[in-house]
Amino acid sequence: MKFKADKDSKTPSNKQLMNAVTDNLISLMKTEGAHWTKPFASKGCLPVNASTGKEYSGSNVLLLMMATEDCEFAGYSQWVKLGAKVKKGESGHAIVRPHVAKDKKDPEKKFIAGFGITYVFGRSQLDNPPPSIIEPSDSIDITERLEIADSYFAATGAKICHSASGKAFYSPQSDAITIPSRELFSATKTSTATETYYSTLAHECIHWTGNSKRLDRIKHSGWGDDLYAFEELIAEIGAAMLSVKLGISNKPRADHAEYLNSWITNLQDDPEAMFKAAKKAYQAIQLIDGFQANQAAAA
Repeated sequence: MKFKADKDSKTPSNKQLMNAVTDNLISLMKTEGAHWTKPFASKGCLPVNASTGKEYSGSNVLLLMMATEDCEFAGYSQWVKLGAKVKKGESGHAIVRPHVAKDKKDPEKKFIAGFGITYVFGRSQLDNPPPSIIEPSDSIDITERLEIADSYFAATGAKICHSASGKAFYSPQSDAITIPSRELFSATKTSTATETYYSTLAHECIHWTGNSKRLDRIKHSGWGDDLYAFEELIAEIGAAMLSVKLGISNKPRADHAEYLNSWITNLQDDPEAMFKAAKKAYQAIQLIDGFQANQAAAA
């Protein structure tokens, strides 16, 4: 999603940004159907700031993943400091930036007073890009990537039950993930059976983070209600992010098509829904990342 970043352009409000991005997401859902996250599969990593090396967080991850195939971004002045120059006429990618203020009673304390919009540019928008801070994705073969995925999901300690039923789901009651046995997954035109297996597992692991024992996010009362659809949106976005993070080709589950109408309705009624879902999806990934750190410390 691009907005003109020249001096004569008007800075959109948060509401305008949310409406514009949400309209783009709804269009993607309508044209791509159950495969609306397909464009994310081309990414080599989650978006990072080329100046600081840090990953973008929250809804900004989804904003930049939807915007371009670039993985590295930075503000105009940040690129200049790196010796690069943004091409003439390029438009910046709008992201959300918190406004941090000091507590009047206690200057040592800070809080978020609101949010504003800033612009970043991707590596492909530069005339003379500096050396990349990201290692090429083809330097890691698919076998190693999937070994990383095995370790990543195992570190959660989640109860994962393989079944011959052909169904994949997470049960909050038993706090267990049920997923079809590996041999039941088949290859597609764009993904191997192995990649399809892991992307499905990623989706269910995002659901697993929502249990009351963890992020206490799952609040829906029944299958198909608005909160159920919203939880599916969180899991779909989170799975897309994890598939990129772990080097897995993202293959959305076919049955997600059943929820698209609910998602679209929710998004039209509440343009902030996508931002809320993306933020919660990123929180889920942060939680799972924390299990990796705990496992490393115990080793």
